[in-house]
Amino acid sequence: MKIHTREKTIEERIQEITVRDLIEKKLKLNPEEVLVIDRQNNRILPPDYRLKDEDEIEIRMVISGG
Repeated sequence: MKIHTREKTIEERIQEITVRDLIEKKLKLNPEEVLVIDRQNNRILPPDYRLKDEDEIEIRMVISGG
């Protein structure tokens, strides 16, 4: 799997994992602060979507102001 962030691209072999588990457990990010985008289909992935090793995703930080 390829994971693109603003700073770098990470290639990691994974078993099937949900978006939420990848964000919280592997990347140690708050799932409320990021969007996960499927780069092949250019769509936002829901937290329960099951990622596969052949997926390529982009992690974007969400910024909110008041």
